[in-house]
Amino acid sequence: MNLRVDLILEHEQRSASPVSLTFIVRLMAITLLSILVLVSLFFFKRMQDAASEFRGLNDNISSIKFKYDAHLSLKSKLTLQRGILAECQSWENGHVEWFGVLAAFERLVPMTVQLRDVKIERLNSTVNKKPVRLVTIHIKGKAVGDNAAQDIDKLRQDILKAPEFVKVIKEVVIPPGSFKMDPDPKASRTDRLFELVCRYLPMNYE
Repeated sequence: MNLRVDLILEHEQRSASPVSLTFIVRLMAITLLSILVLVSLFFFKRMQDAASEFRGLNDNISSIKFKYDAHLSLKSKLTLQRGILAECQSWENGHVEWFGVLAAFERLVPMTVQLRDVKIERLNSTVNKKPVRLVTIHIKGKAVGDNAAQDIDKLRQDILKAPEFVKVIKEVVIPPGSFKMDPDPKASRTDRLFELVCRYLPMNYE
């Protein structure tokens, strides 16, 4: 008969395997924890990169917005300046240099002609659907001497050919019935009253 006596308690018995189960469990736990830490570090790095990229994008947006606002401001100022320039140009286009006009009359009017009244008429109208200013000068006066008719006709032609008027005057006419004898009892029989109407070309002031 064979008899076997175990002198080792049950809880003191060891596995025949070279690696214990406890070690394997611990190793797996450490491995899983390491993986978790690595994954966390990876996502943390990705979040940092995304945050840095977002900050850079915000900086770019701020820079672009600043440039865009500056562009809008400059564009607004440019529009305003263009408007002022257009108004000045419009004023210049529809403006007559009256000093030059009066100086020209003083130079052109002969000694036998006296100017008694100069009336300026300005009217806003449209030509081809564009706003224009129509300027007319009415000149009334008196011519003396036997050559009164010739003197007035020469004055009319001189106005048309004068440098101050040649490019801006459309016509200079003597209205029918305006060239007539002076009714003043003290006037000479050769004295004549006259009227000249100087019509400017339409002035575009748009």
